[in-house]
Amino acid sequence: SADRKDVMKKTGELIAQNPIGTFCAIGTDCADGDPVGGTSPEGCVIEFSSAELGAEQIELIFGRILSNCGREDRISAEHIRTPGLSPLENVYGSIYVPLMRDGKVSGFILVLSEKRAIPLTRDDLRTLSIAGKQVTTAIELKEATEKLVRSATVDSLTGAYNRQEMQRKLEAERMRLLRYNRSAGRFSLLFLDLDNFKFYNDTYGHAAGDAILQRFSTILELSVRTIDTVGRLGGDEFIVMIPETPKSGAEVVAQRILSTLENSVPTLAESLGIDMDSIPADRKLGCSIGIAEYDPLSDRTVDDLVSSADKAMYDAKKEGKNRCRVC
Repeated sequence: SADRKDVMKKTGELIAQNPIGTFCAIGTDCADGDPVGGTSPEGCVIEFSSAELGAEQIELIFGRILSNCGREDRISAEHIRTPGLSPLENVYGSIYVPLMRDGKVSGFILVLSEKRAIPLTRDDLRTLSIAGKQVTTAIELKEATEKLVRSATVDSLTGAYNRQEMQRKLEAERMRLLRYNRSAGRFSLLFLDLDNFKFYNDTYGHAAGDAILQRFSTILELSVRTIDTVGRLGGDEFIVMIPETPKSGAEVVAQRILSTLENSVPTLAESLGIDMDSIPADRKLGCSIGIAEYDPLSDRTVDDLVSSADKAMYDAKKEGKNRCRVC
């Protein structure tokens, strides 16, 4: 009905005002054929893990929860913040428990019962409230753990892997080739250093320097395959590990990075308020890339590989910058 749609819309808008993390609904005695989640005679679970649920999506979620029970029920906006018994039209019992974090709704538990012989009571509400707190605690613990792991492996500015994690991944790839006797296998390493980065960082400020590093990291991610790995060693130095690829294939990747960076500079400069026409030719933003290949038949270590790629990068700088060279 029009009234039901209006209530659903307002409900969605109310929830959307709060940051939504894991969005979970549990309904008892639901009918089969749920378009969102699995169902069973005992009940169904519908789970959403999105940080960007808007009012329309949430309205759709509520609509599916209720239509899944085969009912044209209504749910009032006050249920969003207040845990309690909340009988709906044509449903014999229901319980709503919001999952609260820092005074805001981060999710909810909604139980609907169509069985008159098994009424939902305030004891059930207290049980679900306790369960809700435990669920919230579990979510917070999981997020804290993920944040800790991420801070230990990922560069906070660019989102690329940090030096320690790249060292670990390079060693893992080296050992993989040795373990499976991949005598014909290869992987390549790109060592990248932004040309004239210090000039932009000193002239236009650290905020501009950070923006350049972030954009360059994005360019690297977009220029490689999903199995390749991008890392930041520090400052304006990055490395890219390219598995199952000889140095000839890595050179193709390097040229693609150089081309993408060149095409991105005008837009990046405009966003930072930099007039590129006023920049001297020898101060243009570019990138020098060194390429090295790991041969499992050699006795080279990961440090040897990085050093070789680093040397090739400096050769590129000596030859005029903004180019790649193979070790």
